[in-house]
Amino acid sequence: MARVHLIRHGQARFGADNYDALSAKGHDQARHLAKAVSRPDRLVSGTMQRHRETAAPFGPANTDAGWNEFDYLDVLAAYRPELNSPAALRAAFADAPNPKRAFQDVYDKATTRWADGAHDGDYVESRSAFRKRVRDAITTLVAELGKDDTAYAVTSGGPIAAIVQDVLGLTEQATRAVEHVLVNCGVTTLSVRPGHTRLISLNEQQHLGAIDADLITFR
Repeated sequence: MARVHLIRHGQARFGADNYDALSAKGHDQARHLAKAVSRPDRLVSGTMQRHRETAAPFGPANTDAGWNEFDYLDVLAAYRPELNSPAALRAAFADAPNPKRAFQDVYDKATTRWADGAHDGDYVESRSAFRKRVRDAITTLVAELGKDDTAYAVTSGGPIAAIVQDVLGLTEQATRAVEHVLVNCGVTTLSVRPGHTRLISLNEQQHLGAIDADLITFR
């Protein structure tokens, strides 16, 4: 059977005005991953900057917006309207004893609201629409693969968790737990054929930890 390796992008510049660009560590993560794996038969990435920069060390990639992350600022602003920009996020959590933990708490509540389906009109893209978009992206990729081909899809934590949710039949709460532990440039592997997908491994990261434990990052 063909295999699809889902690659979460390298560390982005969380909190910066342009969060979408990789940090210096994110570029290092991508280079180490590219050195550790074999060349795929097919390489695809989302269209976001952090996806394209992570895919670059592997060689030319096709892009498909179906692999893009959901608009986290839209999801946050629907829950707390004042949190509508990176600058607003920095200001809101600057004085918190642990800004990252404070942000995560609000993020979890905002994504839970997004996922419950009761407020779909508040969002540019509902949770159900997002899941369908990601489902369509992997269906398209699988249809393009030969029987024993290998593909890499460079994407984000949200799409990876959504695919795992579909494969394992997870609840939204369990899906959030999966999303929380996905590391930058971690690899999740699927065995695929049209109409049938199996999870082979989740969140592999030894290609980073064996080099330097500091390369293991979550945001």
